[in-house]
Amino acid sequence: MGAFFTKINSDWFKRDLLLLKNLKSIKSGRPILVSVSNKSFIGKILKKENPSDRLFGSLAAEVISVLNGANIIRTHNVGKSKEANAIAQELS
Repeated sequence: MGAFFTKINSDWFKRDLLLLKNLKSIKSGRPILVSVSNKSFIGKILKKENPSDRLFGSLAAEVISVLNGANIIRTHNVGKSKEANAIAQELS
């Protein structure tokens, strides 16, 4: 796990993406909670300053997080997140 963190750049955007892409490698058999709903990295990718305009990006990031090993998702969009993750789980 320590080797992973030495790769983390001080740039918050790169750091956030790197963490989400590598959840399985940092999991170490323990549950992981992810909170990505409406976060600034989504706004940067989508060029959306207003957090309320980031629903689709939030759902995509949550689904990818679950597929990459997250056990718990903290979200502002409970119903929509549940539906998106149900489809992703069924198709993966």
